Amino acid sequence: MLNGVAITRDEPLKLWTVDVCTTTDYLVFKDGIRSFPSGHASTSFAGLVYLSLWLAGKMHVFDRKGYSLKSVILMVPVLTAILVAISRIEDYRHSAADVGWGTVIGIFFAFFAYHQYYPSITRSHSHIPYPPRDFSYLVKDNDGKVHEAEHLEAMTGIHPNEESVDETQQQQLDQLADLEAQEK
Repeated sequence: MLNGVAITRDEPLKLWTVDVCTTTDYLVFKDGIRSFPSGHASTSFAGLVYLSLWLAGKMHVFDRKGYSLKSVILMVPVLTAILVAISRIEDYRHSAADVGWGTVIGIFFAFFAYHQYYPSITRSHSHIPYPPRDFSYLVKDNDGKVHEAEHLEAMTGIHPNEESVDETQQQQLDQLADLEAQEK
């Protein structure tokens, strides 16, 4: 209301206000307002696109061997996510914009989460996850100060004043370096 007159459309910006909502049921009104973005679309795309990326890495989709079945298998989770998104529009729970933005959010977080743990699916070693991140070396002593030297030495296998290196970790690093060199 503006000066006692109900306004349903803001003429300069061409925007509609809540005055156009005609329902008398408060719960229906509240449900209509909180539909952006679509949680179903964002969750399904986040999970199923992540699954497709993971499968692509495990199956080496970009190894140029020409197996089209790999691509078909990868499309099943994505098509399932699209089906979920379309069902949200078809049963009138969301508008296309709600579902579209939910889809964008889901795909963004799927790529972000995948690349936190795995290299790009175009790499030859895309099936090998990154080494785990271990923060157990950050330990507080009795005074509450953080000491990391001893635990960092144990974690990396590198000790001061010694030439000893943990062989298993060095082998893993050498293997990753060899894979990187083969790609180039």
